[in-house]
Amino acid sequence: MYRASFVAVLLAAASGLVHAQGAINDGNATFIRGESPWDSTPAADLTGVSQTPTNDHVYQTGWAFRVGDDTRETFLPKPDVQQYEGAVSEMQWNDVAGRGLFRAVETSTVIGGQNITGSPSGSVVMRLTVQNLSLSEPVTLDVFHVIDMDVGGSGVGDTAQLIASGDTPTMRFDDEFGDVGYYYAEDADRFAIRTIGPDDVFFALDDDSLDDFESSVPSGDSDYTSGVQWSNRVLGPGQSLSFSVRFSINRPALNPDLSISMESTPNPVTQGMPLDHTIVVSNQSALPAPGASIEFSPFAPGIDVVGTIGCVNDPLGYPECDLGDIEAGAMREVSLRVVPAAGSPPQVVASATVDSPDISDIAPGNNTATIATSVNLLLSDLQISKTNDTDNEAADIDGWNWIIELRNDPAATAPADFAPGDRILLDRLPDVDVAYGLPVLSLVAGGNSPEVSGTASCQIANFDLVCTATSALSFMPGASATVTLPVLPQSLGSYTNPREQGGCMIDPDNAVENESIESNNFCADSVLSVDFMLFSDSFED
Repeated sequence: MYRASFVAVLLAAASGLVHAQGAINDGNATFIRGESPWDSTPAADLTGVSQTPTNDHVYQTGWAFRVGDDTRETFLPKPDVQQYEGAVSEMQWNDVAGRGLFRAVETSTVIGGQNITGSPSGSVVMRLTVQNLSLSEPVTLDVFHVIDMDVGGSGVGDTAQLIASGDTPTMRFDDEFGDVGYYYAEDADRFAIRTIGPDDVFFALDDDSLDDFESSVPSGDSDYTSGVQWSNRVLGPGQSLSFSVRFSINRPALNPDLSISMESTPNPVTQGMPLDHTIVVSNQSALPAPGASIEFSPFAPGIDVVGTIGCVNDPLGYPECDLGDIEAGAMREVSLRVVPAAGSPPQVVASATVDSPDISDIAPGNNTATIATSVNLLLSDLQISKTNDTDNEAADIDGWNWIIELRNDPAATAPADFAPGDRILLDRLPDVDVAYGLPVLSLVAGGNSPEVSGTASCQIANFDLVCTATSALSFMPGASATVTLPVLPQSLGSYTNPREQGGCMIDPDNAVENESIESNNFCADSVLSVDFMLFSDSFED
C-alpha cells in the first residue's frame, strides 16, 4: 500500500490532479482539514460527535519533525497531494520540506457511532509513514504530533489527566458539561500537555530552539494543547517507519482485550466453611487498560461476604474491586472469600465482570466469568414417635403413660435449633372421658453426647399438650427428649391420640428451617381401656 501510494503521487503530480482540502465522514462523525498554510496552525474540525452535533471539538492538529543535528523543529508543509474519499483521507509529501531526506504519507480514518450511553461519538486514527529517500545513508528523526482539542466545542473549562503512561501515553480531557476527549499514541517516548498560549505545543515547535516534550500533566481547568514525541528514530537506507495517534470524543481511545477467569475452592463447600474464589484478569493486547475494575454480581441471600485480597480497595473489594492500570500483557489476581451460612441455597453462584472505563474492548465476550459451587447443606431431621407402657391395652382404673420421643436423626448434619418461645411439640389429646396427669419432659443434657442444650417446659391446656422452649434450645444430631404423660381413662373403649381432626407433631410452627424431611414430624397411638375385672382375669389366666 505504501509503494502504491507514492506511485499515485507521481501520477497525480504529472497530471495536475491535486485534490483540494476537504472532509471525511462516517455516520454522524465528520473530520475536516481546514484551509490553512500547513505551518504551526494546521486547522481541523471534528463535529457530530456529541449531543450538540455542531460543536467543533478539534481546533488544530498536525505533524512536525526534527532531523539529526537540526537546531529547531519544522512542521510538515502543505501536502503535494490531498485525497478525501468516504471515511478516509490521504496526504502525500514527495520530499518533505524539499530537503531530499524523506517522503511521507498520512492516512486518516474517521469512525462514527454511539458511545455506551447512546450519545453520538467519534474517533480519528492518523498514521504517518515516512521513508528514507537515500539508498545509502540513514536518517535520524524525531517526530511530533500535536493537537488542540476543544472538548465540548469550547476552549475553556477542560481538565486534563494522563490515564496511561509508558510507550502508550493516553490523555483524557473532560469538559465541564460532560463531554470527554481522548488522545492516544502508539510506541511514543514523550508527551506534553500545555495550556494554550506562548508556551503551548504549537508555539514550542515553531520557535528557533530545540524542544523535547517533558511528559508532565498540568492541573486545573484550562484550554489545553497536547502532543506526543517519538525520539531518535533511525531510518536505514530506503527504510520506512510509521507513527500512529488516535483522538476521540465521547469514545475510549484504547482497544485492549481484557479477559477474566474464575475458580473456586473447595468444591463442594460445607455450610459454615469459607469458600475462596480466585479471579484472574488478563490484558491480552499490546495496549494498556487504565483504571480497570471488577464488578461482582450480588450473591444470593445466605451467602456472607468476608472480603477481598488483591484489590486496591481491600478488603472491601466487593461489590467493586479497583484494579488500577493493567499494562499490556499483564495480569491481576484477586481472591474473594465468602461463607455459605446455614439456610443458604444449594449452590453459591459467583459472577464477575472486568471493565476499564477508558477503553473500547475488542472482545467484550470474555469480560465476564461465572462459576457455581455446590454446597453441602447442614440439615437437621426432626423425628417423633409415640408409644405407651401397656402394650396398647390397660385396665380402666390403672390408666397408662403415653411416651413421646422427640429426636434429631443421628444421620443429620446440623443441629435443630429453637428460639425461646418456639413450640417444640403439639399433641391434640383425646378430650372425651379422660383425665391427664402432669407431663414430664426429660432432656438428654449435662455434657452427654449427643445432647439437647437449653430448657423447655410442657403443659396441657384445652386438651392440647404443648411443649415450648424457655431458652435457646438445640437438638444435636442423635439427641433426643421424651415427654411422659399419665392418662386416666373415665370409660371403657379405645383412646386414640391424637383426637379426631387433631394432630401430633414436632416443630408444629416450622421454626426449624433447615430440616431435610418434614414427613416424619407426625405421630399417633391408640390404647384400649378395659374393665379392671376382665383385665385381671385375663392377666391371671
